[in-house]
Order: sequence, then C-alpha cells, then structure tokens
Amino acid sequence: MTQSVVVILVAQCGYQMGCCFWGLALREHVKVNQKRIYNETITSIFRNVDAREAGSGGSISKGKLCSLKVPAVLIDME
Repeated sequence: MTQSVVVILVAQCGYQMGCCFWGLALREHVKVNQKRIYNETITSIFRNVDAREAGSGGSISKGKLCSLKVPAVLIDME
C-alpha cells in the first residue's frame, strides 16, 4: 500500500522554513546515495519526474534520478 504525504506551509515563516527544509533533505540524501539512484529511501519524500515522459504525469518509480519533486504546498501570504 502506498502512502502519500502532502506538506502545507503557510505564511512567510512557513515558506522560508519549507524551502530550507526540502533543500537540506535533498542534500542529505545525495550524501548517502552517491550512485544517484531513485530508491525506496527517497520515495517517501520525493517524486522522480521526467517531464519528457507522457502518460502517468511523467512519474518514474525506480532507476536513474531525473527531476525530483516535493509533495508540498508553500504559500507566502504577502
């Protein structure tokens, strides 16, 4: 069974913290995953997307990293 989590961060503080958090999470994963392979460890946080692929939104379930997308909504209220 697949579980999806969507993070919603609102206002300037939430927006800034979210931007920093997702960047840090990705950098930490890159340190551990030197082969740049999309595996189970990263699937709980990021979605691997290839914009050139048609069909299921370009989502790639395994293999080489293409373009990682975060399941988050960041809203700046200003």
